[in-house]
Amino acid sequence: MIRPRPKPLAYKTDDALIVVGILLLFFSLFIHFLFLMLPGTFLLLLGLYPRLYLKYVSRHFDFLNERERVRLLQGEEDSFHLTFENKGKLPLYRFNVRFELDHSVTMTSIDPLRKNRYQFDLSLGKARAEAFQFEIKGLSRGVAKLKRFEVRLFDPLKIASVTRSFEFINKQMVVYPKSEPIAGLEKISLPIEGELPHQASLYHDFTSPVGTRDYLMTDPLKNVHWKASARTGQLQTKLFESAMGMHWTVLILMDRHLKKGVQEQLEKDLEYITALCLMAQKRGIAFEILVNFKPMGREEVMHVHLGLDRSHLVKALEFLAYLNVKHVKTNPLAVLRKIDRNASVSRVVFIIDHSDLDIQALSYFYQKWIRQGHQVYTLNTAGVLNPVHRGGESYVHKNSAY
Repeated sequence: MIRPRPKPLAYKTDDALIVVGILLLFFSLFIHFLFLMLPGTFLLLLGLYPRLYLKYVSRHFDFLNERERVRLLQGEEDSFHLTFENKGKLPLYRFNVRFELDHSVTMTSIDPLRKNRYQFDLSLGKARAEAFQFEIKGLSRGVAKLKRFEVRLFDPLKIASVTRSFEFINKQMVVYPKSEPIAGLEKISLPIEGELPHQASLYHDFTSPVGTRDYLMTDPLKNVHWKASARTGQLQTKLFESAMGMHWTVLILMDRHLKKGVQEQLEKDLEYITALCLMAQKRGIAFEILVNFKPMGREEVMHVHLGLDRSHLVKALEFLAYLNVKHVKTNPLAVLRKIDRNASVSRVVFIIDHSDLDIQALSYFYQKWIRQGHQVYTLNTAGVLNPVHRGGESYVHKNSAY
């Protein structure tokens, strides 16, 4: 658990009570009018007790920054938790929590103070920790975080308060993009020899034997397992796992300059890519995603590496939720070159192109990949796949937006 970093305490008290109380005590002693001593003492205590109370409870109060990630579909509801701890022997009768929440989600159990700004009151008994649950609803694709997180502690009479501010709240609400069908996607198949286990495949992974059996006259000599044959006294043939190569590669090429309408088109593109990911996972096809956004480190492109299980699908959808047109963009050629360097495995390549690359640069890579045995498709703004053929000719659907 990562603890949030608190900022210095900010006190807000009614110092007038202390000042008036001191003045009354001073005058009662100075003019020997003891009748003023009682109200003076009362006002002084009334001014000092909130300071002492708040100093004590703030020292024993903490926000437990427990890691939590909530995954949502758009329109879906879920909840997250905020855990507070009071280690002291005095209860917290009232404290106020305030924070901002990104626009991709909204809280359904609490009305906003203003747009994306929430405020509510809680209480906490002595020597206890409690997790408070809050309902949220996914509105739009994105990753929402809690910002400007503040907790304001009050004394029981609400005379004074102290504010604690926290940074780096370890809560995330991931809202996945919607899935928009792609015309012709279900017809794409590429049953080629590869390394992915597949019982119905005609091909085998010859790099890792999974067992042996008795040798048959029809077996090739290169498949004889000589050590097993020597151990058993008769020829043994290696057994290999059936395998199939079915790799889908999604390339997103963004222009380095932000243009009007790019955000809206990116949202639509990500809905198409979500459909690709869901279809690939359903059919047991390994897939990867590349986009020319600058990640941390020396890499030039963001890359969801090849995978096909359920956890890989979740990773891909979270990646799509994270993408934003405000990210620093790199040269779109970096994406094409990265795939070109790893083109030994046959694959189906889906390309969404919003870059300013000229047709010759694109055609060079497309034609090279086709000659190497890959299938290349462009995806237009209407969600229609256009196959790229050898020689540069491409089938364009009637409803294509191009």
